Parts: sequence; structure tokens; C-alpha cells
Amino acid sequence: MSNIKLEEVFKVGGVPTYTFVEPVEYNQLILALRTPGRGIVVEGPSGIGKTTALMRAIDGLCLKEKVINLSGRRTQDVELIKELPNMDDVGIVLIDDFHRLENKIKQDIADHLKLLADQESTGSKIIVLGINQAGQALIEFAHDLNNRLEVISFEKNPDEKVMELLLKGQEA
Repeated sequence: MSNIKLEEVFKVGGVPTYTFVEPVEYNQLILALRTPGRGIVVEGPSGIGKTTALMRAIDGLCLKEKVINLSGRRTQDVELIKELPNMDDVGIVLIDDFHRLENKIKQDIADHLKLLADQESTGSKIIVLGINQAGQALIEFAHDLNNRLEVISFEKNPDEKVMELLLKGQEA
């Protein structure tokens, strides 16, 4: 008999230890991470697994040491986000809670995303994590970003994925 508790197997929040299932959008996420310079927006309802899938994909590609995690909710992070357009080769920058930023900062990041895409930058990549329509909000600030940005919308997964999660939990 295992000493693992039910709440450790089927976590309500945080990164799953035993039950991670690659969502339908996972391969699109991997491809976007490998494409030089291309900005990524990962959007979807709160709690659907956007951050978890992204961090698993980053780990799978052995890119974790290149990632800087920032949030529009942390004052010190907002100051760094403001400076991103002036910085070269920063690695992978993950901006969570993008919707919380001032419009001027959003505009500057949108312009920076376009430049990184046009240059096919291998030294910098920006990933925006947000609730639904985060990609559309970015495109409103820079209409020419439309084909230079990978927008990955997380949706409800099919029943087979739910069954896979349940089987992994049962096994644990």
C-alpha cells in the first residue's frame, strides 16, 4: 500500500505530479517553442493547464535554464517587462497576467514581438500567458503581428484525455 494521498495524485492546483496528460495543444506548443523569434500566446480559461503544459514542454526541450518568469501582478517584474524591448538575447521570457499591464507597455511588447519575429531571433523569445483573447488583445496593439505570432488556445480536452488522467491517477 502506497503512502501517497489522494490530494497529491489529483491536485486541485499547481503542477500535477502523477497525472500530467499532454493536452491536444501540446505538439503545437512544442513547435512554437522551437521556432526562432516567433512569439507565443497561450490563452484559455483559468485553471485549464496552460502554465503546466508550457512548463512541461519547456522541460522536455531542456530549455528551463533559459526561462525568465515574469508577472504583470508583481511590481518589480513590471519594471523588467518595460525594459525588455531595450534588451538583447534575454532567452525565453514568460509574461503571465499580461492583461494587467498598462497599454503603453503592451504596445511596446507587441512592437518588440514583431521585431523578434522579423529577425528570427534565436536569442530571445517572448511567451504571453493569459486568459481568453490574450492574442487578440496583442494584435490590436500591432495589427502586423497577426502572422508573426503563434496563438495557442487551450480548450476542453476530449474524453480520451480525461480517461488517460484517471488511469494515471488510479495507477499512482
